[in-house]
Amino acid sequence: MVEVLSQIDVINGIFTLGMVIVNTAVGAVLIWKSRKTKSRPLLAMGIALILLVSPWFTNSINFLLIISNLPSLTPELHLAMSLVPLPIANFAWMVMITDLLLKKRQKSILIIYFAYAVFFNVVVLTLLSIDSTLVGTFDSPIDTVYSSLISGLILVLLMTVQVNSLLFFVRSRRAESPEARLKATFFLISTTTFVVASILDSRATFEGVAFIIIIRFLLLLGAIEIYWAFLLPDYVKKVFIRSKI
Repeated sequence: MVEVLSQIDVINGIFTLGMVIVNTAVGAVLIWKSRKTKSRPLLAMGIALILLVSPWFTNSINFLLIISNLPSLTPELHLAMSLVPLPIANFAWMVMITDLLLKKRQKSILIIYFAYAVFFNVVVLTLLSIDSTLVGTFDSPIDTVYSSLISGLILVLLMTVQVNSLLFFVRSRRAESPEARLKATFFLISTTTFVVASILDSRATFEGVAFIIIIRFLLLLGAIEIYWAFLLPDYVKKVFIRSKI
């Protein structure tokens, strides 16, 4: 069945699509740069950044299908495409963190996060096979409201990102290099921006255009800040280091 979008759905879809394009582009650049520098942390971060926006990527696909007068994704496929990549992104994130900070304990840490990824997806796929509403319902044709259980599982992933980003920031701020400290600052700001925007997005009912724009802008800003954290452009370096920020 072809669905009809309201005006606010169209605005939401346009801004979501724009945010997904920017995040995917930044992730792709990081992956491409990793091939030149042979940097596994850079590769892992690029993969994580692309997969972390899977819920919005799926919403964008639905948006494009609907405005093209094509049938939208089934609830089961929509939810699976949104959620299954998330713990994989989290695992890639931990590969990056442990490569940089926790190399000695990397194996045991990654085993734990691999196990959580398997647990997460087993729960999601099992519930979807029973009843998709146990995983989430649709607030609009292009937006999902997750169940309390799934929201809790996602919150664990978000807190992993935030806590490890704080750890990375604290350790990196001890560096003598102003550039290293600046990168650490951008890294913490970017992850905090992403986590806060993700939580706000999950609580939103999308009754206000301004709220949609603010959330999408924050998510887009988070991707740009991640780029600065790993591939600090000279013009940014000059502005912030000169200002001693």
